[in-house]
Amino acid sequence: MRRVTFLTLLLAAVAARVVADDSATRAAGEDLAVLKGAINHLCLKDDGRREIISDSPDEWGAADHLPDARLTREYGAQLSSRSAAKDSWPLASLCTNVSVIRGARIRAFFAKDRRIPPGWEGFEKEFGTRGYLTATRPVYSADRTRAIISLGSHCGELCGSGRVIELTRTTDGWRVLHTFNTWIS
Repeated sequence: MRRVTFLTLLLAAVAARVVADDSATRAAGEDLAVLKGAINHLCLKDDGRREIISDSPDEWGAADHLPDARLTREYGAQLSSRSAAKDSWPLASLCTNVSVIRGARIRAFFAKDRRIPPGWEGFEKEFGTRGYLTATRPVYSADRTRAIISLGSHCGELCGSGRVIELTRTTDGWRVLHTFNTWIS
């Protein structure tokens, strides 16, 4: 009897783990689909320039205050829980000219330079591009038909910008509804 109970509990635990892993995989896939929707304009460029995104997700911070009262009402309560999600973006090519690379590799490049702030000399030679992007994890509306994501563009000490992008789910994937600029340097 003990053996049957033990086996039943073991099978239930394994089944719960499989279901949790499957929903986590679906959630990560949905996050990636939102990111692809937010950077789609970069994929459509035909200028031969390469773009890179750090695999280290940004946290939703003060610089990413939601610039619209409606956004704050719809998404504000979820910002801190999404910041807690530290899973890296998958290392992948999102389209022909946009790739996700290790954030640790970008940080290591700047760590070699002891100046404060470190310089950008050699960045393009090292990475094949003039700068890089960072992205938060998306935050979803209650009905999961809309999402927001924050992107940061980093290209030098006084070269960068941030924006919050609101997207909507369509039959063809996630599409940009609104873009709100949040910071510039």
